Amino acid sequence: SGPDLEWRFIEKLRSDGMEDLALRQLEEFADQYPNDPRAAGALLEAARGEAALGRTLRARELCEKILERFPSSPEAPAAALLRADQLIDESRWEEAAEAYRSMLAAYPGSRESAAARLGLGEALMSLGEDVEARRLFTGLLGAAVEGSVAARARFDLAVLDLKAGADSLAIERFDSIHLQHPGEPVGAFGLVRAAELLEAREASEAAATRYETVLENYDNPVLRSRARLGHAPLVDDNDPGRAVDLYRAVLEEGASRDDLKAAYLGLGRSALASGDTSLAGSVCTAFLERFPEEPEVDQARLIRAQALLEDEPELGERSLEDLGRSRDADVAWQSVEILARRDAEAGDLDGSAMRWRQAEANAMDPERKAHALLEQTRIAFAQERFGFAADLGVLAAATTGVDTVAARGLLLAARSSAEDGDLEAAIAHARRCSNEYPMAAASAAARQDLAVWTRMS
Repeated sequence: SGPDLEWRFIEKLRSDGMEDLALRQLEEFADQYPNDPRAAGALLEAARGEAALGRTLRARELCEKILERFPSSPEAPAAALLRADQLIDESRWEEAAEAYRSMLAAYPGSRESAAARLGLGEALMSLGEDVEARRLFTGLLGAAVEGSVAARARFDLAVLDLKAGADSLAIERFDSIHLQHPGEPVGAFGLVRAAELLEAREASEAAATRYETVLENYDNPVLRSRARLGHAPLVDDNDPGRAVDLYRAVLEEGASRDDLKAAYLGLGRSALASGDTSLAGSVCTAFLERFPEEPEVDQARLIRAQALLEDEPELGERSLEDLGRSRDADVAWQSVEILARRDAEAGDLDGSAMRWRQAEANAMDPERKAHALLEQTRIAFAQERFGFAADLGVLAAATTGVDTVAARGLLLAARSSAEDGDLEAAIAHARRCSNEYPMAAASAAARQDLAVWTRMS
């Protein structure tokens, strides 16, 4: 018959991967056979298909057609929910909240009502109405609520805890999603968020445990890449080989574009740290071929230049010279720093000092400027230019906002003044170091020097 033949045609289109044409035919089916029991379902399938393709306006139009033509159908609550969900996807929070309220008023006992309360809570949370949002989420934690909805409600409650400054409670709640709702993908996101919060607290082992739990229990490649990219930096210092394996797995399993870029660069750095300069160079060459226009290209060139220093030092140094003029301030700084240290190791203190002056001039923040001044102070001291070294040390202390750096600058200034024969200035610098930065390690050394110089004076 006509509708059955048309329905089989639609199924054939979908099985052949002709989704766009199938969606149009589903709508035409509902228009042509409005009394067929499949009509409302056809429109709902079309709406879901349009939503999956990111065509939110078209999806909403189809949902509105269902609610207008088939308001009492079993598909109507799902259409009302999908319509509101599309408004959420468009960040139209107030309209979404109103749509969820309308859905709950029209279909209060429907299977979709719990998901609608979740959506309403998320819309209200985005509008800053956290108290009402928390009430809605808390009401979704009962055993009768579908697992995916309850899991998302727990995640949203953890986000609210975080907004309220209750970090410990947020970590506990993020962790609980995996335990209370095993297998739900949002549980992996909860573990990753908990791990990130623990990293901020410098609880690296606890963070690593959560990343490992994601890798052991979840198959989603996006979630696994997030876990690997979080886990790798935690093991890089002590076990760069393990970090190499984690980054390589991201590239092998696939990930989002941003995650792939992070994996390439992380693999290059970890390979360099493990001594595998060949891998580091080839990975960064692959990055440059795949992402030639991305802002991170100079980061890849920096890693490749460092790898070249081992086998082709002249080419590596020329590459670093070029990168010292990079628009990427971090890359420019690191390039000059590497060259400055190589000059110093080769005994070329004048060349090293010149590079640190370049770094100081180009530094984008006071801490890097202070670091460059401190390195110049050490070089001037080694060259027995004690008066100049004392001035640089004082300038470094005045530039930084970090107590330990300021204390080191004043200690070097004091010792430079003493070597220059100016005990009065040495004592003044040492006293200032001791009085202003009493908890810094350099302050203890300054107090010992001060006792000697005071007896000498």
